[in-house]
Amino acid sequence: MNEHIYTLIIALTGSAGFWSFVNMYQKNKTNITNEYSQTLKSQVDGLAKRLDAKDVKIEQLLNEIANLRSELSTAKANIINLEQLLRRS
Repeated sequence: MNEHIYTLIIALTGSAGFWSFVNMYQKNKTNITNEYSQTLKSQVDGLAKRLDAKDVKIEQLLNEIANLRSELSTAKANIINLEQLLRRS
């Protein structure tokens, strides 16, 4: 009878230890997953900010190109007018 009690106590202790191990493993796994998610989120946020800054810079450059094209067409028109004036005189 004592052997059965000892066996039962050992089995219960072993199962409690195993359950504790499984619990700790799941907590560690969850912590690692959370850390990975937070790191990934911060990296994505940083990339989004950089992309927004690049978008602003691209818009500025496109506006500058449009202004330069406008100035170039004005300069071409002035040159054509001056050439015509020179040919008339």
